[in-house]
Amino acid sequence: MMGKHHVTVNTAVGIAMIASLSAGIEQGTSLLGRWSRAGLGVLVPEQVSLSFSSGFIFQTFVYLFGAGFFFWAGSLLPDIDSEDSTFGKHFHLPVKHRTWTHSIWPCILIGLLAIPTPWFRWLLFGYLLHIAGDAVSAAGICFSYPFKKYREYPGGAFVAPGHKCKLYRTRDKSEKRFVIIMVLCSVLVSVLCWRGFVNFASWVLA
Repeated sequence: MMGKHHVTVNTAVGIAMIASLSAGIEQGTSLLGRWSRAGLGVLVPEQVSLSFSSGFIFQTFVYLFGAGFFFWAGSLLPDIDSEDSTFGKHFHLPVKHRTWTHSIWPCILIGLLAIPTPWFRWLLFGYLLHIAGDAVSAAGICFSYPFKKYREYPGGAFVAPGHKCKLYRTRDKSEKRFVIIMVLCSVLVSVLCWRGFVNFASWVLA
């Protein structure tokens, strides 16, 4: 998927996911309610919500600005192995495209960095959504690369062994259709969870 499409889909899906978690808060002490609070607690640390309720709005907006920056950076970072990508035009890793950077290993590394640094959780969030988007392309993803490698065909095509969920082809009309469908579905979920946004704001301001 092209970089601009990754950012578009990731932003829409990310908002829908946060809306869904926010909507779950109203379930109180139920399993769904606890899971929703835990999920939002990972992305929005307690000190941020406390700064909101204490009147330090500037500190909160700084955090949200940083969160957005890291999220969008994570949405583009896996393609740093391609010279044609947004980051790759300035600096790219000299490895084959969709190999190391599209495996679980960078996710584990970012996950370790995310333990002490909340902003890196947003980087990981964007990174994971990028890989998930590529995983349903015609080529698929070899998550455990190099233990599992792509099957290469004459002409340069490559496909992950056993890959069956092929929802679109990169740089094809099917990719644009996929992006439109994902955005529309995300908007629908967000609208249905609109009350969840109100609950989320109430939770942050509490």
